Amino acid sequence: MILFILFPLAYTVNLAFTNYSAKNQLSLERAQSVLEGRTFQSGESFSFTLLKTVGGHVITVQDGEQTLATPEINLTKEIEGQDINLSVVDSVAGEKEPIKSIIKSRPILSTVDLIMPNGDAIRMSGLRKFAAVEQLFTLQDDGRSMLNNETDQIFMPNMDTGFYQPVDENGNFVGNSVSPGFVVGVGTHNFERVWKDEH
Repeated sequence: MILFILFPLAYTVNLAFTNYSAKNQLSLERAQSVLEGRTFQSGESFSFTLLKTVGGHVITVQDGEQTLATPEINLTKEIEGQDINLSVVDSVAGEKEPIKSIIKSRPILSTVDLIMPNGDAIRMSGLRKFAAVEQLFTLQDDGRSMLNNETDQIFMPNMDTGFYQPVDENGNFVGNSVSPGFVVGVGTHNFERVWKDEH
């Protein structure tokens, strides 16, 4: 019985010595994982059409004058995260799916990489577009710093604010931080704010 009183009390007291808030809820490792999951459009985008066929679906992509198409696929969890090759076609038999079907299939379509004939991978970037996308942040070998692959800027965890922030060549924090934040210890700072508040 005493554990049901002491554990929540100890947890609450511990939180008082951190920056835990709506913006800073994650651990450093979880914040890194969220940042690694972000992507950016690194190249050209292509219009696509989802066609309903007799045995499933075909995705067609317009690359200039060329029409590229996937083999016939089933939009099930089995294709999640798969690479699907596109090949040049003259035409594809099938019925164009309405936008509501694309919205319904988006959770699966957004995990698929379509491989262009030149080897480039494209991924769903909107309800009517596929585009070349890359991972925005890459965790470096030191396990702390992260490289922004779009700007080639290094970000480090700011252990005072609980956010990743860009650093200059001397390791000084510069520029704006990126969300999400992570929980860091702030000592008695929260109590000092209350004591010094004149209102």
